[in-house]
Amino acid sequence: MTILSTIASAFKGGGGARVPLARSFTSPWQWAIERSGTQLPYDYGRAVRQGFLENPVAQRAVRLVSEGVGGAPLAPADPHLLKLVGATSAGQTLLETLAAQLLMHGNGFVQVLRDAGGQVVELFALRPERVSVVPGDDGWPAAYRYRVGDRTVTMPAEDADGWPALIHLKCFHPADDHYGAGALAAAEQAVAVHNA
Repeated sequence: MTILSTIASAFKGGGGARVPLARSFTSPWQWAIERSGTQLPYDYGRAVRQGFLENPVAQRAVRLVSEGVGGAPLAPADPHLLKLVGATSAGQTLLETLAAQLLMHGNGFVQVLRDAGGQVVELFALRPERVSVVPGDDGWPAAYRYRVGDRTVTMPAEDADGWPALIHLKCFHPADDHYGAGALAAAEQAVAVHNA
C-alpha cells in the first residue's frame, strides 16, 4: 500500500471487523542490545543525535530520499486530498516529513483533523517517538497516546462514525505487529560500536 493510498483511507470510513492479533505488544523502541549483552533503554533522541545530526552522510541520504518523495508528482486524485498532502509545515510537505520519519524511526503518524461537518481540513504529521499504540482487547490499535513532557493526549484510532482519527504508516518489522523498524536503531548500534 502506498503512502498516498494509506492517507486516502482517511476519507473512507466504517472498517469491518478484524481478526484478533494473537500476541501481546512489546515496543521495538524500548530496548537496544549493547555489545556486552546487557539491555539498555533505547533512546531515540540519542540515536537522532549520534546517528543523524552528527552524521553528514546520514543527513544527506535522508534528505535525498525525503525530498525526492516530497517532490514527486502525484497521480491525479481527489483535488482536496492533493491540497491537504501538498500543504507545508515548517517548510516541508507532509510526504517529505513522513518519508524522513519512516526512514529514521520506521513509523509515521498522521493526525486527521476534521471540521464540524466531518470534512478533513488538515493532515498533521506527529513526531513518532512521542506516539505509542494502545491496543484493544483484540490486539489491534484502539487508540494512540501522544506524550510531550509530562502531558499525554489519548486519541482514538477512529472517531464515532468509524473514520480514522490517526493514520499509522510503518516500515516492515518481522517481529512486531504494532510498530515498524527504522534504520536509526541499527545505525545507532553501528555508530556506538565504531565510537567505542
